[in-house]
Amino acid sequence: MEPLLVGFLGIAATLVLVLCGAPVGATLGLVAFCGLWKLLTFQSAVSMSVSLPFEFVADWSLSAVPMFILMGFVAAKSGIAGSIFRVLSLLLFRLPGGLACASVGACAVFASASGSSVATAAAMGRVCIPEMSRAGYRGSLAAGCVAASGTLGSLIPPSILIIIYAYFAEVSISAMFLAALLPGLVTAIFYAIMIVTRVFINPDLAPGDTIRTERGDLISSFKQVFFFPLLVFVVLGGVLAGIFTPTEGGAIGAASACVIALAFYRMPLSELGATILESARSTCSIFFIAVGAVIYARFIFLSGIPQFVTDAFGGGNVNTSMFVLQVALILIILGMFVDAISLMLITLPVFIPVANSMGLDLIWFGIVIIKLIEIGLVTPPVGMNVYVIAGVVKGQIDMIEIFKGAAWFILMDLAIVFLLVAFPSALILRSAQ
Repeated sequence: MEPLLVGFLGIAATLVLVLCGAPVGATLGLVAFCGLWKLLTFQSAVSMSVSLPFEFVADWSLSAVPMFILMGFVAAKSGIAGSIFRVLSLLLFRLPGGLACASVGACAVFASASGSSVATAAAMGRVCIPEMSRAGYRGSLAAGCVAASGTLGSLIPPSILIIIYAYFAEVSISAMFLAALLPGLVTAIFYAIMIVTRVFINPDLAPGDTIRTERGDLISSFKQVFFFPLLVFVVLGGVLAGIFTPTEGGAIGAASACVIALAFYRMPLSELGATILESARSTCSIFFIAVGAVIYARFIFLSGIPQFVTDAFGGGNVNTSMFVLQVALILIILGMFVDAISLMLITLPVFIPVANSMGLDLIWFGIVIIKLIEIGLVTPPVGMNVYVIAGVVKGQIDMIEIFKGAAWFILMDLAIVFLLVAFPSALILRSAQ
């Protein structure tokens, strides 16, 4: 059997098994093992299935993943999310849809510690949606706003998706963090502008915020939340400035978050222990999928699919916009059925070699990929963030209403993707080194 046919059969088998609900990590590993056995020998397949995962988990740079996961879990469990939202709601309550804008801002700030879209949506949904509901906000706006804003956790550093992409694309994690910063912030600004515009045109969406602020309330709220933004600034600032590596930054952030939670938010030691255990489980889940993806990537490469796709694109002479459009269609369609990390790890073995052969900037390409994956997190029928929010509201807001509310934010995401493709240098920050 031709290697190319083996490769395409492997991809087809992968998609069928994943869509049928099979564990993604096991699926990738099993399909890759069988494919390598067919392409090479049984002994070669065994050898690669042993050596490649070891090389992956032994990579020191990936130790940043569990550190940032722990930092995000501690921030979620300690009550920091509520403090952030309280401050922003006091500052923005005079704007049309001010609580929704505060939710966007709180998600953006929380995302800078969480690194996970699902975790951001879950933590902020429990805080923001009840407040907006009490203020008379329409359910579609309140729930759709948090579901979409939660996707900022995939882009605003330190994003877990960025770290994993940087490993597979063999680019600098710090450079990816810097490049993702402005698109993440611009996305949050676009969301806020859209909310203000919609509520200004149709005030029934947000009849009026009942919050009234006094100077004492604002100062008290700032005191409660002060240390967390300072921690984020130190960690990200240190990484972006090259003072310490992403791994060191993750360790500093995780340790500092634990200290802040214990000292200033009075988090019980027992709850901190449970949070550490939950972080370990989340890390194991991500690494299990990634280990399967490492073997899968080698199988896809040996099958010749990347070269075939490159040739199909005219040997790399195809228009960049057309290539990105086709990538977007694949990711958005698959994103309706597959979660973000799994989707990225399934498609990167094909996309990265093709982008590299076309001479595309892999850092810019990574930001576009992650931005497109964000859209998949809120698109039906399996928008992961929408299901998370549906679980938070527990039937109080219909699932269809959440998807309708999130659709407005998808339009903003598509606008950001257009700007990234049309004006790549305008939104991608580069290191001066």
